[in-house]
Formats: sequence, C-alpha cells, structure tokens
Amino acid sequence: MKKIVFVVKDMEMGGLQKVTSVIADALASKFEVSILSMEQTPSFFKLSVPLETISFTERKLSWGFRKIITKFRHEVLRNSDPFWMQITDRQTESLLKKLEILNPDVIVLEEQMILLSDNLKEKGNYSIIGWIHNSFNTYFSTYFRNRKCMMEQSLKLCDKVVCLTEDDQRKFQLLNSDTVCIYNPLTIESQKISNLDNKSISFVGRIAIEHKGLDNLVKISKSLPLDWGIHIAGGGSRTMIKKFTQLVESQKTECIYYEGVKKDEALASHYINSSIYIMTSRWEGMPLVLAEAMNFGLPIIAFEQTGANEVLKNGEYGIVIEQGNIIEFNKQLNRLIEDRKLREDYQKKSLKRVKDFSVDSIAKQWIELIGGSD
Repeated sequence: MKKIVFVVKDMEMGGLQKVTSVIADALASKFEVSILSMEQTPSFFKLSVPLETISFTERKLSWGFRKIITKFRHEVLRNSDPFWMQITDRQTESLLKKLEILNPDVIVLEEQMILLSDNLKEKGNYSIIGWIHNSFNTYFSTYFRNRKCMMEQSLKLCDKVVCLTEDDQRKFQLLNSDTVCIYNPLTIESQKISNLDNKSISFVGRIAIEHKGLDNLVKISKSLPLDWGIHIAGGGSRTMIKKFTQLVESQKTECIYYEGVKKDEALASHYINSSIYIMTSRWEGMPLVLAEAMNFGLPIIAFEQTGANEVLKNGEYGIVIEQGNIIEFNKQLNRLIEDRKLREDYQKKSLKRVKDFSVDSIAKQWIELIGGSD
C-alpha cells in the first residue's frame, strides 16, 4: 500500500485545510495517508488520518518580532512574501528529517510548500505532487510575486501538478505538462435544502477585507430592502475583524450581522436559513463555499473571478457580475430578492451543478492520479 503524505503550513481554520482533511480521509481506504503540518497546532477539522507535526526549537520571542518585520517588508517595502507564506530554514530542515522517518512514496505539497520540491528531490526518491489552491494570476502577481522564478522552477520539478480550474490548467501546463484539473470536493452534507422564505442573505469566509471584497459587500448592503440582512460566518485575526467592524460602523449600515466562526451543524443551519448566497471575493481558486451553498439549494450571485467562473460555468449555474461593479450587483441581487420564482430557478441550477463536486467523484480522480494502491 502506497504511503501518501500531505504537507501543509497548518491545519487551522481555512478552505485549504478543510479540503485537505476531506481528501486525505477519502483516500485513506486506498492508501496509508497522513498529514504533515509545519505548525504544532491541532487540526480545526476532524481527521481520520494521523496528523504529524515537525519538531524544531525556535525562540518564542522571535516569532512575534519576525512577524512584525515581515509584515513591514511585505506591506510597506513590498519586497517579501506575505508572513503566512514564510518558511524558515529550521522548519525546512525539520521537515526533511520528518519525511525521512515517514518515508512516503508520494508527497503532496500545498501552496508555499511547493517551493520545497527542490530540497525533496535532492533528499529522496519521492513522487511529488504540487497542489495549487488558487489561480495562476494570484500565485504570480500576489502570493509569489517576489519569488516568481523560484516558484516556476519548483513547479517544473514536481512530477504532477493539480490545479482547480480548466483555465488555470492551460496556464500551469506551460510550466509543467503533467498538470491536471481536479475540483475541490463538497465538504459538508445536507439533509435538507433552503425553503427560500427567509429574508436572509448568507456569506461564509475569512474576514479578509481586500481578498474577500468585504468593502464591496458593505457597499452592496446599503441598497438592500430594510427587512433583508446579510449574515456573515467566518473567522479572522482580531485586527482584521476590528477593521471590518469599524468599516461597517463607518458606513452606517444596519443590515450586516457578523456571527463569527461556524462549522458542522451551525454552518449547515447558516445555509439552510438563508435564501441567497453572495460572493464578493476579488480572487479565489476553487471556492468551497459556493459548492456548500449550492448543496443547500441556495441561488448564487458572485463577482467574476476564476473560481466563481469555474463553479458557476460563467453564469450557467449562477449570476456572475463584472468584478467590482456594485451597481450591477445590486441590480441582480434585488431581482433575486423580489422574484421568488427566479430564486427557485437558480436553486434548481445549484442542485444540478453541485453533483459534480461529490467526494466520491473527486476521490476517484485523485486515486487515478496517484496510481492505485499497489
């Protein structure tokens, strides 16, 4: 039985971590699977596979100091990667030692971990899969803009690359011809669907104002009927949540309800008690939340970006609005609010499309990619 290790930065709350947990669990019947985290923190999500962590000694005070310096360099000098993308030399050394112990046949590197493909190729005879969780443009214009050449070379060293959309597949194939498109699977089950009666619009996502377009969400909220509200579920740093709260207060909008982190039954209720789902993100890879919302029968309206375009098939299964066009977004949102029949039509489209994201279907593609269980 092949040994598979997924290498991640951490297993805290997030879409990447959530889908990793689902895929790892789904493959456990065919392979010996484990997840290796660079951080010594527990998983936010339930796991049926072992969670391994690396062990290294680093002065505790240096963490906060390093975060401040890196944030300054990234946001002010704009000459480094985001802090959460950083990998220290000690972490890399400890990771390589841990992998020698685990001795996997296949290593799945996610996000910035892909940059370690060169180190891994030197250390062992591993088959390496680079798993891309965002769009090509986001990788090279935002996340790795300062290490573009290094990321390009790292992707070329991978035996296979997995991306999330057909559009990105074409772009990544220019770097690695063994690039395939595999959707992220649905990660939450539904026993029932929304009755579309509640005057509630749902949003699920990390509180990250620029990435998730929360500034535009606040603007959109100001044109809602007074008896409708936007209910937001998601976590974030205290600093970002404070900024978002201040933004809402400064715009004097009273129809935004921030409800914090939700998962499992609480998250399911959040979807079921809504009648419309909105996505205001400026960029996404393959947004899990869209599939989740569709699974509960919610009509979808989203700003255009590669992830939404893929899930909604450029408007076939939901309403796609030109990025940042607040006026048109409000126009189409109010159409859904005022027309129940239109909501029912888009509910049917959501329920049809979500079948393409079943765990079984996605797991079969991963099994085929890895090459069976022998």
